[in-house]
Amino acid sequence: MPTILAYYTSMLYDGTNGPAVADWLGNAELSKVGEDGTLELSVTGPDWTYPVTVPANSWVLQGAGVYQGALTPQEYQAQFYELPGT
Repeated sequence: MPTILAYYTSMLYDGTNGPAVADWLGNAELSKVGEDGTLELSVTGPDWTYPVTVPANSWVLQGAGVYQGALTPQEYQAQFYELPGT
């Protein structure tokens, strides 16, 4: 039986790069950035839209061209391994 891996890409939201994160996701629009750096996005798909809140210093995940979640640095490190040279 083959072992397979889901393909995700990630980007660190540092509290100041909200427009870049929204642009990178492709299916998200920047709603606002709070005073504490919290990023609010509106994520859309073919028949749905939902709000997303991303705390500053979180890793944003994208898979299959859509938002897949945001993790603290500790969660990210525990759950993912970055492939060298990517």
